[in-house]
Amino acid sequence: MPTAAEEQASIATAGMFGINEPMIATLEHEKSSEVNLHQLITSNDVDLRVIAMWGTSGDLEKAPAIQEVYDDPKILKKFGFRAWIRLVHPFSPQEFLRSLVRQFYENFHDEVGKPEEDTNIGADVLAKMEKMDQNELVCVFKAQLFSNSYLIVIDDLSTIVEWHCIKKYLPDNKKQSRIIVSTQQAEIASLCTEKLYQVSEFKQLSCDQTIYLFHKKHGQC
Repeated sequence: MPTAAEEQASIATAGMFGINEPMIATLEHEKSSEVNLHQLITSNDVDLRVIAMWGTSGDLEKAPAIQEVYDDPKILKKFGFRAWIRLVHPFSPQEFLRSLVRQFYENFHDEVGKPEEDTNIGADVLAKMEKMDQNELVCVFKAQLFSNSYLIVIDDLSTIVEWHCIKKYLPDNKKQSRIIVSTQQAEIASLCTEKLYQVSEFKQLSCDQTIYLFHKKHGQC
């Protein structure tokens, strides 16, 4: 849980990106056009889109908000592969890839309802995966993403260096794939989303605790 000093620092940082009392007042006035995370994820944009989530209350309320959408039956049906990665620090590309490959495989088999014998085969594949080096993991990973849309949640992103490392493994396969980034830093949220982004209020938790989404600016191609 962030300390009071950390929360004040986050709020101060947010002011640098236009998240201030006038903006909040404007958002309150325009509640009919509030952003909807489900709609952002299921939009018809074929390009890969990144949605960054930041809040003045730290991480406590962001995970349930993401989980609600992540487990939605319509989302399960839309995306061929899903994964939720809680980053470890320092960042390990190999462990990141292993977690993605494992979750993609497990979620895919859960979705199609493979029989027990196939599940046993899957366990053998996962065992073999533990012996793969990074190049082999990358090959398997690319094969998985070649013909499927994907939804990936990146939890606790803390530096832009981490994001640059992660982004190179997540290609734009032009299949409406989506990445949700959860961070405790407004600056990171602004840097990992679209070049022309907008900040929208997502959920008001209390008078001084709000969750914001950084996402593609409306009308941007």
